[in-house]
Amino acid sequence: MILLLAISLSIVSAFLTHLSVRGAAGTARWLLFTCALGTLAAGIWVGQTKSGLWPSFYTLFSVFILTTVIAPWLVFLARLRNDR
Repeated sequence: MILLLAISLSIVSAFLTHLSVRGAAGTARWLLFTCALGTLAAGIWVGQTKSGLWPSFYTLFSVFILTTVIAPWLVFLARLRNDR
């Protein structure tokens, strides 16, 4: 259950990063990016309680990168679906 919480925090962090880069400007961008980094750090902290620091870091960071790469494609598909 703790690992699911850690993975969920990593996914939320990736989507906050996507929102900060694509959808916000000025102070809101920095606030969203700071929240994203804090959420990722919280996910790593929660994950290390179960499996240790480095396994948790590598797993959650890879989930973060994968979700960050997939997020623009999900937005593209949602826009494509709404255009029909």
